[in-house]
Amino acid sequence: MTKRPKIVDVGGIQVEIGPPISTDGGLVFVARHIRGSAWFRALIPAARAAIAGFEGQRYGFAAEEKLSRTVLALVCGFAMGYRSGKEIADVIDADKLWRKVLGGRVPQIDLSRLVCVLAETGIDLLRLAVLASASEGIEVLHLDGDSSLLELHGKQQGGAFNGHYKEFGYHAGWMLEGSGRIAALWLNEGNAHTAEGQAEKLEWMLANGARIGSYRGDAGMPSPRLMHGLEAMGATYAMRLRGNARLDEVAQSLCPDLPKVGGAAAFGEFRHAVKSWGTDRRVVVKWQVPETKDGAAALFAESFYFVTNRVDAPAAVVEHYLGRGEAERRFGEFVAAFEPTFRHAEMAKNEVWAQLLALAHNTLVDLRARVNGGTELKPRPTQKPIRGESGWSALATTYVMAHVRPSLARFRAFALKLANAAIDHSRRRWMRLAPQHLKPAWAESLIAG
Repeated sequence: MTKRPKIVDVGGIQVEIGPPISTDGGLVFVARHIRGSAWFRALIPAARAAIAGFEGQRYGFAAEEKLSRTVLALVCGFAMGYRSGKEIADVIDADKLWRKVLGGRVPQIDLSRLVCVLAETGIDLLRLAVLASASEGIEVLHLDGDSSLLELHGKQQGGAFNGHYKEFGYHAGWMLEGSGRIAALWLNEGNAHTAEGQAEKLEWMLANGARIGSYRGDAGMPSPRLMHGLEAMGATYAMRLRGNARLDEVAQSLCPDLPKVGGAAAFGEFRHAVKSWGTDRRVVVKWQVPETKDGAAALFAESFYFVTNRVDAPAAVVEHYLGRGEAERRFGEFVAAFEPTFRHAEMAKNEVWAQLLALAHNTLVDLRARVNGGTELKPRPTQKPIRGESGWSALATTYVMAHVRPSLARFRAFALKLANAAIDHSRRRWMRLAPQHLKPAWAESLIAG
């Protein structure tokens, strides 16, 4: 017997208390994209084989259906904005759409157990899946590498106080591909050096069939191993060098007579050798006249150094390097959209968590690429020549019409968090999505693909 819904009167309005209406209509697009991706189709059989050979407790994940459904639940849950296993399990239990998309319920205990099993058998497989998700449709990777502190609020293994950030957490290393996808994300101890793992991760990528075209890194990245590795694989690189007395002495001898105009800049280059490098390398220098607090130009130019194997003109090398600011912005967007929290005491389990977050991030980046956000005027810093291409220049701002890309959080809210209703007919069932936001076309754009 069907239970009749409860109806109450609220100020003359009849209110029906019944089953909740899902607001996660975009889940169907997220799940479809994940199921259709090459990384998911490769991950499940590989993880299943690894789990089947595991001598410890497997909790039934050697079965493909259970493994596939639970992995899908975690990645979809993160993509849809849920931050913990409990939140994901709760929405699956309450929302019929989730159960329909996943093919059944996924209790919290299964989500937790899968993380434990993957920590024992599948971390490397997850890392390969992240790399594959970043490489899909791309022949040559163009990478930006850096590290960021991910806060911890507990006694997790590997957590430490970082003196630079003045916070406690993991000093996570990351590499982003030019498309905006995360190609690698790994957890270093909180007080680890900023370049920890960068060279090793590039070598690992190469060993797993990735083709690397270029790499950009901030000061602290240029280690001999990293530069030797990039040169050996035929990749170009441009990385900041921290200033020192030797660099400053050479730069001062080459510095042209710049006009005392705030922002005036000049570019040059020289060969520089460090004992640990084993050879001399090209160093590009940028001289720039800073402005003082009162707006006047300073008396002396500042020097900025970049080690590179690129053959571009010095000004072009600097312009190329400055493009890495977009990667920093995108990783900040990842942190803002997913608010990564690591709840496990063991570092290996938190590493699994990080890989699943990276897969969810790349899924959203791919789906967002289908959205047409229109164009608008945007400022763009540029070099305005003062005395020709080989002479002085000054920083200036121009305005150009540029494509608008919504943030991941805004894209999720406007294109994925959609009210929906299931409609039963005599012969078929379908779902009606109701985009209630300002950009209903964003949801419609996800239908293709």
